[in-house]
Amino acid sequence: MRAAESDIACRYAEALSRCIADERMAVYRGQSQGRADDAVRLYLWDRDVSNAVLRDLALVELALRNSIETQLRILLGDRWFESPVFATQSRLSRGLHMAKTSLAGRAKDVTRSSLTAELTLGFWVNLFNSYFDSLWRDGLHRAFPGGRRQAGMAGERYGRSWVLSQLQVVRQLRNRCAHQEPLARGFPMPNVRHRLDVGDGVAAYMRVAAMLDRDLARFMGVDSTVPRLLARRPVGRQ
Repeated sequence: MRAAESDIACRYAEALSRCIADERMAVYRGQSQGRADDAVRLYLWDRDVSNAVLRDLALVELALRNSIETQLRILLGDRWFESPVFATQSRLSRGLHMAKTSLAGRAKDVTRSSLTAELTLGFWVNLFNSYFDSLWRDGLHRAFPGGRRQAGMAGERYGRSWVLSQLQVVRQLRNRCAHQEPLARGFPMPNVRHRLDVGDGVAAYMRVAAMLDRDLARFMGVDSTVPRLLARRPVGRQ
């Protein structure tokens, strides 16, 4: 947050505190040694980081679903979404049903293109659970041309489970930002004992971007405003 913006935040700290629930402000006060002005600055920084992350993820989500959908068409045909492979997986079959219902409710035809756009990030991420090992081996791994290189750079073995772990971090961060949940003290991951910080989430989605398209990752490297915001955290570093 720039100095002028910080001064404005201080001037209106009381008004801003009134519009934010006490439970939420407690997070920021806890990271600011109880100082009200600093807590408001941290909240506004948090808001800006969330918006900047979502700006980045808009590109990553588009690239991800398009790359996966291309491989599903190759493996299962143009009407891949009607394949019985999804029928026994309740999360995915429910996701398909909800997307089709949503399109029908808006009087839109259920086409491959419209359905691809309607499906949630969770649907695409869940395609990499262990049930779909055979789909992965048959060709879904080709959705990530740079996957093997990125795994190697991270000191990991490229495989379905590693890809899933990266996508789960991206999804968790995305959902937290979309719901304006606090980022100031990091974010939890299921079955992980420690909280990840925002930098961990950013590294994961930049890694996914590079797995999908190295030129996309390069563009995001110069276009993203997140690194500058992270470097300007006002108080209470993790």
